[in-house]
Amino acid sequence: MSVGFTSTTSIYRAMQFTTQRLQTELVAKQRELSSGKKADMGLELGALSSQTVSLRRQLDQIDQIATNNKFVASRMQAAQAAMQSLVDGAQQVIKVVTAETGANLDRTLVAQAGRDALTQLTGALNTSFNGEYIFSGINTDVVPIDDYFTTPPSAAKAAVEAAFLAEFGIAMSDPGAANISAAQVKSFIDGPFLDLFSTANWQANWSNASDQAMRGRVTLTEVAETSVSANEAAFANLAAAYTLLGDVADTALAGDGLDQLVASALELLGSGIERTGQVQGRLGLAEERVAQGSERLDLQRVVLSGQLSSLEEVDPYEVASRLSEIMTELEASYTLTSRINRMSLLDFI
Repeated sequence: MSVGFTSTTSIYRAMQFTTQRLQTELVAKQRELSSGKKADMGLELGALSSQTVSLRRQLDQIDQIATNNKFVASRMQAAQAAMQSLVDGAQQVIKVVTAETGANLDRTLVAQAGRDALTQLTGALNTSFNGEYIFSGINTDVVPIDDYFTTPPSAAKAAVEAAFLAEFGIAMSDPGAANISAAQVKSFIDGPFLDLFSTANWQANWSNASDQAMRGRVTLTEVAETSVSANEAAFANLAAAYTLLGDVADTALAGDGLDQLVASALELLGSGIERTGQVQGRLGLAEERVAQGSERLDLQRVVLSGQLSSLEEVDPYEVASRLSEIMTELEASYTLTSRINRMSLLDFI
């Protein structure tokens, strides 16, 4: 039988190691209790750590898309409000002009209504939201529509005057315009005049917007067109009608020729209102997609957050219990260490 010897130094060092381990665990548990999450994810989760990184990345993407959806929804609401103002304005012009048709037609009133409406159209299409022009397509930093009534004359006005001169051989300001017949007016409007509002000429003389509308991701997997371009034919129809009333009608045109001009303008207004309604409907569908996308994102956030919580979060009651045990063990360790540290061979001699 052999007898083993244990020194107070070896016992002290063992207790010191135990104390250090408990102190380290104490700090970790205190951190877990305050944060609600595991103190060392890599140590606790091991291979599952990559899963938490993936989940957190997906949550970040969801939050970013959800925030953008709120901005996009507000921008589309502003676009809808602007287009509704165009519809309301066109309907009001129809009322004014219809009341003036025939022998009671007041050229000055009709021309003023056309000019005011064209100015209102330009302002609506140049609406900006959060520093971006909402009808500019992807050219959000560019004013979509140039003002028609400027000095010197705008490209659009110069093109109208040139077309009038080429068609009738006289300037718009020439008194001889009173001799232009209804058939000639209709031929001019249906031909050279409306050609000024074709896609190519509209972009050349009126619009600085791009045809490409804004597109955005509304969910993790879905992309939607979320804006309207000022290059829509609906807006060109309205602009053509207002130009006829506000500029061409403010000439010496008289009798049947003037009546034909007003009739053509009313027809264009009707077409413009109908087409604007179609654009509103299309944008409304996009609004619904954004709203539904935000709802799906909220559901995904709940699911992913639950998965992440199950991996990262701790049971506060379990942590508090373990923290109490550690405090008790530390107190005992401090007591034993103190006693061992005071032990001396002299006490036994």
